[in-house]
Amino acid sequence: MNKWILSGVACVGLLTGCGGNVKRVNCSGLDWGNFGYETAIAGESVRTFDQYRDGCGAGLEAGAMQAYMDGYSKGIAEHCTYKNGYALGFTKKSMSKACPAELQAEYERGFKSGRFDLGVKVDSLKKMGEEGEPRPQEKDPNSTRGAF
Repeated sequence: MNKWILSGVACVGLLTGCGGNVKRVNCSGLDWGNFGYETAIAGESVRTFDQYRDGCGAGLEAGAMQAYMDGYSKGIAEHCTYKNGYALGFTKKSMSKACPAELQAEYERGFKSGRFDLGVKVDSLKKMGEEGEPRPQEKDPNSTRGAF
C-alpha cells in the first residue's frame, strides 16, 4: 500500500515540475525585439524564446520570433566581447555559454584575463595583510600624512 502512495506522490511531483518550465507572459504587446536584446545582454540562451513561444501558443504575435532574433543578434554581439568577458571574470561571475563560435574566443580570452587579474589583486591584498602593512581602509585616522 505504501508503495502505491509513494508512486502516486512521485507522479504528481513530476507532473507539477514539468508544468513549471513554461513561461507565463502577456503575449500581445510585448516588445519582442527588446526582449531578445535583454535576453542576450544577460548571457542567456537564444532558446529562451522557445519557453515563451510554448507559453503563448496561438496567442503569439506574427513576427514575434523574427523581432526577438533581431534583438537577440544585436545583444549577443554586445555581450560576447573581450571587455564584457573581462568584467565578468574580474567580478567572479559565471561565464556565459550563449556566445556563438565566432565571438566565443575573444569573450573567453577576456574572461580568463579578468579572472587572472582578480587573482593577482587578491594575492596582493593577502600579501599586504601578511606583511603588516595597513590596508587602505585601515590607515590611522590620526595620521597627518597627506593632510592639507
